Amino acid sequence: MCGLIGKIGLSGSLELSGAWLNRRGPDGHGRWLEEHNRVELRHFRLAIVDPDERATQPMSADQEQVHLVFNGEIYNHQELRVELNGHDFKTESDTEVIMALYLTEGVDGFRRLRGMFTLVIVDMRLGQVMLHRDAIGKKPLYLYQTAEGAAFSSSIMPLLAMLNKPLVSQEAVLDHYWDNAYIQPWLSVDERIRPLMPSELLVLDLNGQTVRQCSIVPNATVLHEGEPQSEIHERIDQLLDQAVERRLHNNPNPVSLLSGGVDSTIVTERAVRLSCVPVTALTVGSLIPFSQDERFARFAARRLQLPLTRIRPGGEALCSQVDQALSDQDEPLGMPAFFLLHRLVRSAREIGKILLSGDGGDEVFLGYRSPQDWVGKRPESEQDRFEVGPPTPDWYNYWAVNASKSTLLGHMMPKVDRASAEQGAEIRSPLLDWDLMAYVRSLPQSIHLAQEVPKHLLKAQLNHWPRSFVHRKKLGFSYYLRWHWWLNRFNGLRELIEDEALETFEARLPDALKCPSDCWTSTTILNHFEAVWRLLTWSAFIRRVRQAEP
Repeated sequence: MCGLIGKIGLSGSLELSGAWLNRRGPDGHGRWLEEHNRVELRHFRLAIVDPDERATQPMSADQEQVHLVFNGEIYNHQELRVELNGHDFKTESDTEVIMALYLTEGVDGFRRLRGMFTLVIVDMRLGQVMLHRDAIGKKPLYLYQTAEGAAFSSSIMPLLAMLNKPLVSQEAVLDHYWDNAYIQPWLSVDERIRPLMPSELLVLDLNGQTVRQCSIVPNATVLHEGEPQSEIHERIDQLLDQAVERRLHNNPNPVSLLSGGVDSTIVTERAVRLSCVPVTALTVGSLIPFSQDERFARFAARRLQLPLTRIRPGGEALCSQVDQALSDQDEPLGMPAFFLLHRLVRSAREIGKILLSGDGGDEVFLGYRSPQDWVGKRPESEQDRFEVGPPTPDWYNYWAVNASKSTLLGHMMPKVDRASAEQGAEIRSPLLDWDLMAYVRSLPQSIHLAQEVPKHLLKAQLNHWPRSFVHRKKLGFSYYLRWHWWLNRFNGLRELIEDEALETFEARLPDALKCPSDCWTSTTILNHFEAVWRLLTWSAFIRRVRQAEP
């Protein structure tokens, strides 16, 4: 959903960068160039909130001295519009609400925003360029900065195309990618580029040099004030309704990604109840009967009286589907789940371009393991420098912090963003709503540990559903891709592996893969499928880098 790029002071052209942002913003392109060529902004638009041409970006105001590009959604923009009644609004867009808020309150006004976004404001009155990322970090923004100037973009590839220099990767990045299938969220695949962190505000001068760096965190919201358990459940119920209802605005054809798990079922149930238009549900069909949660997705859909579309990737076109999915990535993400989500989004786009997901339920409500497994002391680490959403409780142990920060920000959010935005679609995740997260994280440890059941506070919202559905062991949203591909002896896979990828990870490869890919047997691929998938993903990235070269 939308793409942006800009530069300050640098002489490089942004022409080659546009090709990498077109698919994020297929509905229109805009450009603003400062009269002395010191600053340039470009925006590639996916029109969601207001398709009117007057809402086109970059948006300018205050006698053309303030210019804004924005990627994302502001879910409370209608409420803010009423509160900013002194502003003469010309459009129905959330972009103009951000502009009005800035003109009225400056950067401190950003604390009032609820949504997923990155934004850039050029204020020629102050001679400053402001970059900001939402406090949960759902939308990416990358920065390249030198003594000569700076450039920024919602994707890595446009910056690499502008730089026109060989990729420079750190060994630490390669190690982490190989071990975890994603890149540390405070680094990037190229050591010259870094992501802005959640809530970060970076103020640059017109030479691209840093003037100010700080965090802009949303205003205090509803927090626990000692109310009893019954009122806690009621408050969570209200916040869940608010989170889903906000994400139904400007959503004429809501599509729910219904895996059959608790998280997606709660989101879907509330969407059905709160939406003014019919909701459609999609799920991934299982290849092997009873091997995943498809039957529970079918049960949930029947109970909610929803049409359910089951997507089964594969067939003779499996190899080309994988190649397309990996080609649509930006930075490499080496988990097979990306392919499944990519195929779901591709199918959903035929119905509507706004999707609802249950992402974040485990990270917010203590899932994955027993609640007691989240508790303990933790050593200092790189993750202590940032938060993903409201502050994590001090009783979280190292594993809990890693799940709530690094994995959420480096794995799940990029997976969702790239699988959707790179296909001109948008995924909204109500369980990662700021107000909901802030309340749940304000609850005392004793409330979270009151039961040994994972996510018991969330599961209580389904107490009217059968216990066999709510409290079962989740089988996972897995398609068993390796077995499907094995049926045709991994046809086409070997040809997608680049020699350069093998060379890059040679020291990390299992012995069976330390040979040209055309020598790999099907059994070898099956036994080392996760490693092979990481190589597939990195090979696709190598091809993108080559394509970015002029």
